[in-house]
Order: sequence, then C-alpha cells, then structure tokens
Amino acid sequence: MIPQFVADKSTFNSLGGPDWISLIGGEAQNPRKILPKAFNSTVIRIVGFFVIGGLCVGINAPSDDPALLGAIAAGAPGAAKSPYIISMNRLEIPVLPDIVNALVMLSIFSTGNAALFTSSRALYTLSLKGGAPSIFKRLNRNGLPYVAVTAILLFSTLAYLSVNSGSVVVLNWFLSLVGAANLVNWTSIALTYMRFRRGLIAQGKLNNDFLPVRAWLQPLSSWWVVIAALIAFVASGYALMVPGGWAGDSFVFTYGAVFIFAGFIIFFKTYDVLVKKKPLKMFIPAEEIDVTTGLEVIEALTAASNIQDEQDKKTMGRKVSDFFF
Repeated sequence: MIPQFVADKSTFNSLGGPDWISLIGGEAQNPRKILPKAFNSTVIRIVGFFVIGGLCVGINAPSDDPALLGAIAAGAPGAAKSPYIISMNRLEIPVLPDIVNALVMLSIFSTGNAALFTSSRALYTLSLKGGAPSIFKRLNRNGLPYVAVTAILLFSTLAYLSVNSGSVVVLNWFLSLVGAANLVNWTSIALTYMRFRRGLIAQGKLNNDFLPVRAWLQPLSSWWVVIAALIAFVASGYALMVPGGWAGDSFVFTYGAVFIFAGFIIFFKTYDVLVKKKPLKMFIPAEEIDVTTGLEVIEALTAASNIQDEQDKKTMGRKVSDFFF
C-alpha cells in the first residue's frame, strides 16, 4: 500500500501546473472571464491525458510488459522505455511514434515556457513586497521584468546536470526538493483558501453575489488536498525507511522543503517582532481579512473588456477560440 502512495506522490507532483493559471490573472484583460475557462479546460485536459490516455496505454503496455521491463533493465535512453512509444509501435503505424515524440517535445517547451513565466512573475512580486532583492523590480519599456526573467533562465541551466552520470545525482536532489516543495505549495494554497473562506463568512460575503464564480466541493476539496499532500509527503520517503535504503542526502532533499518553509516563517515572524516591532500574530482575524483591495481595478477591467467584446465582430475563428479558451 505504501509503494502505491509513493506512486501517487509522483502523480501529485506531475499535476503541479494548474495553480500557475492564477498568476496569469495579473496580466489578463478580463480575468473574471478568462480564468474560469482556463481552470475548467485544464481539468478536462488532465482527465483526458492522464486518466484516459493512461488507461489506453496501460492496456497495450501494462506494468509487467516484457518489452517495458526489458528497456528499463537495460537502461534504454529516453523514449525507448516509454510505455507510450511501446504501445504506439505495437499499433504498427510507422509515423505514430514520431508524432508522439514531437508532441512530447512541444509539451516540454510549453512547460518550460509556463515555468519561466510563473517563476519570473513570482520573483518580481516577491521583490515588490520586500521578500527578494529590489533589483528584480526592474522592468523594460514593455513592462517585462527582464532581470527576474534573466535570473530564472540562468537558474534553468542546472538542467544540464543531467548530461553526466555523476552530476545527475545533484539534479535528482533538486527534483526531490522541488517535488516536496510542490506538496508544500498545494497545502499552502488549500490553507489560504480556508482562511479566505473564513473571512468571507465572518464578513457576510459568502452566500451572495460577491464571488463571480464558485468552486465545486468547497471546503471539502481543500481538506482533501491537505490530507492527500500530507500522506504523499510522508510516504515519499518510504524507500529510505526499508532495510538498506537509508541515505542521508536523499532524506534531506526529500523532506527539506517543509523545513525550509518553516524556517522562512520563523525568520519573517522574528523579523516583524524584533525589527518592525509588530505584535506576534500567526493568523489575521477573520473579520480583518482584506477581501476587497484591488476589486475596483478588476471590475473596471471586466467592464472595459465586456464593452470591447460587444464591439468586436464575432468571426468563426473567434467563436472557436472563445469556446476552447
């Protein structure tokens, strides 16, 4: 059962992109219209690719498939040990594996592009709030945080550690750290939503028209995220607990993210108390949670976008784009 949790943790990490969509809201012309569509379409894509796609591939290349196990045992490079490629070859359509490889390369490029966008914007926002050096505040004439983008691009060159069998160990450490950080991130999002919901209830803004869109199964889904992330996080180090599996460096990078996160909380709370002379406060009271700052800007953007949509001609291409995106 525990190994299954380890596998679930890997799946959990592979779904670490939907939360990035929220960052797009800061640069969208009409976030109230675009973001709900983006989130809903992401759910459909995840179900289609991971669930339906995994089912189809699993039928053709199950986990005990001799070709798959042989490729893994032989240390075959890249796509040679991919169940997708194995199943495509068995369909005996010559060009299909090449199409799959091209789509995989396209998805890798798309993922890198999204990671660059979200990481650079997060770094820029941190600098605005005093959580990162002020140099990352710099923008070019088009409003692009070019210093933050450059810093993220330089950091991404660590991927070249994979070209050497010795340095790839260091890359795997980083991947373990990022995977655990992803779980911490999702847990933080769920806990933040719980406090946001508590603030809405305390201020009488939950069961009315204050929220333009309402999420399904809340707050049950937030509790599910917290519990599932905790189980996956604990089970991620299962291989280290079996006899002969202990490795100190792997333990540090598997569970290090939570200690880093806790360390940042302790540091900034201590800084607020000792330097800024603020009273120690772990949570903002529900009645004082700010849920309205910036609302007038969003409403103005929504009104201007709606007027523009009414004036624009609805071509067939535009209708198709609006339907899917």
